[in-house]
Amino acid sequence: MRLLKMRKRLDMIKSKKKCVVLLNKITPSSYQELSDEFCAYKFIEDTKLLTPVIDLIFDKAVEEPHFCPLYSDLCKKQVDVERQMYLQRDKTPDKQSDKQSDQADNQAEKPKEKKNFRAEIITKSQRTFLASDEYDNKVKELTEKLETADDKTRVLLEEELETRRSKEKRRLLGIIKFIGQLYRHQLLIETIIDWCAVELVRRFEATHDEVYIEYAVELIETVGKNYEKRTEQEGPGMRQLQQQKTSAQIISGEKQQEQFRLDMVVSHLSQLKPKVSNRVRFAIMDLEDLKKNRWVPRGGEKGPKTINEVREEVEKEQQVNELERIAHEKQKDKVQLLRKPNTGRTGYGGRSSADRRQAAAASSLYPRDSKTESRISSARLSELDKESSETSLEAGY
Repeated sequence: MRLLKMRKRLDMIKSKKKCVVLLNKITPSSYQELSDEFCAYKFIEDTKLLTPVIDLIFDKAVEEPHFCPLYSDLCKKQVDVERQMYLQRDKTPDKQSDKQSDQADNQAEKPKEKKNFRAEIITKSQRTFLASDEYDNKVKELTEKLETADDKTRVLLEEELETRRSKEKRRLLGIIKFIGQLYRHQLLIETIIDWCAVELVRRFEATHDEVYIEYAVELIETVGKNYEKRTEQEGPGMRQLQQQKTSAQIISGEKQQEQFRLDMVVSHLSQLKPKVSNRVRFAIMDLEDLKKNRWVPRGGEKGPKTINEVREEVEKEQQVNELERIAHEKQKDKVQLLRKPNTGRTGYGGRSSADRRQAAAASSLYPRDSKTESRISSARLSELDKESSETSLEAGY
């Protein structure tokens, strides 16, 4: 018995290491192959492996926020695989007879629900988000120590405080991005999104740390398009949605006295613009513009790309640059033509009035060219020869 437990434990450790390798190797190009290999692990049958694997996925999402869409796609695929497995189990005759016998034997007792991938994701999302309360308490404790610390201790406390802040900022930002991507695949419902947004605003009001406003803006930008689309289509499935909201209570066990919707949070953020810095104010203004633009970003959707997509993007960018270069050369030639002096004539050649004025000015300084000077010199020599001959004749007499 003990040997069997040890063997199961070793198998779980081995499977966990394989999952780590898969998560490290997965990229948009290798997603299809590696995701199939990942889903081959039947987490329904091995629930002890389920929690560690989900912890790994969340850790990867925090470390690599840019790949959050990829990890959410992986979770969605795993949930779909489990759903198909549940359907196949329910259709088998043995399972149907077992189910009927269980219902007959345990009518007064509620059957214990088994773990599944989606339920663990919801629980992990809420618990990870609530972990920021511990961070706030620790920051408050360090801040109080700073007030009474000496110079040497103050330096150490300030370094620890800055390290915790940067680490918490990176962690919470990755979690928010991942929660938004999970909602995109309908793995989380509106109640959780509403609660997360309100919780971020509440923390800002309590700590006056503007980073929580930035996180709220990031969350709303991520989920806004799908959130608005689903809330507009709430009518037909309102009863089912309310059942989901009732079953998905906040992990603390307390229900909100008032239900806040995401549009109410956006309105509240707009009212906070005079109280925050310019950087955060501009972020809120960008959120307002995005909402007015039906949640379509200016630069298009961003996320991880395959190698082929990167190559196509590079080729497209090169073509655009080449067209811009050609257009620039044409514009440059056009400007040079416009800068040439106007001749004032429609015929061939000729000098402009400016050239003629320059020639006249030059002729006034240098009235004779070389040919003219040679002709004048020859005439002058002949005159001198004539005068010399006449002088010689007079002397002979």
